[in-house]
Amino acid sequence: MAPSLAVPAFLPDPAIALIADKRAADIAHGEAIDAQDEADGKYGFRSDEASEADDRCLAACHAVNAIDWKLATTLPTTLAGVAAVLRFANEIEDGGMEWPNTDAIGREGWHYQLRATMAAAVETIIRQMGF
Repeated sequence: MAPSLAVPAFLPDPAIALIADKRAADIAHGEAIDAQDEADGKYGFRSDEASEADDRCLAACHAVNAIDWKLATTLPTTLAGVAAVLRFANEIEDGGMEWPNTDAIGREGWHYQLRATMAAAVETIIRQMGF
């Protein structure tokens, strides 16, 4: 995945909105997991209700992963946005959660994409500052 094109600095930093989206998606995914567990216990693992809950859980997981990749490939437009993304990435890991493809080496890995995107963002901001 290539980093998204830079947004002019006068617009709100997209990184801040993506962090909020990630937090909301993680909450929704956790709720879907809880509902899946509840359906398994109440109706049985092979029931239609459990299958539907499993489908909702899988959809929530895919939504989280999509936001994860978007966060790793969207250029922040401010240095504060770069710092927020980097701090947030550590916050997720400090909380015991993982990013997608964290064990991949090279361009397929989430951390690789994050580092490449943050470097590109800093370079873009420096150029916009006239340095």
